[in-house]
Amino acid sequence: MEDSFWHFREKTCTWHVDRSWRHSISRLITKKEIQVEAHKIVRSLLVETDEAAFDIMLKEALMMFDEKEEMKEFKRYFEQTYSV
Repeated sequence: MEDSFWHFREKTCTWHVDRSWRHSISRLITKKEIQVEAHKIVRSLLVETDEAAFDIMLKEALMMFDEKEEMKEFKRYFEQTYSV
């Protein structure tokens, strides 16, 4: 799964990652219903333990972020923060 979440080396607990995501979602997405949707997407990634399933879910998540204009800025943040 390390390769799936690229090379994110900093050790953080899931609570801190989730808090960071919630903060960024609320900062980058204005509509509440879109914020909830974006959080559900990334939260599902956070709890997935099967590497193959995670890889598939990550690709699907990035495609979902592209489908809605309101999510594109969050997608940029997500990729810049968690990619190599």
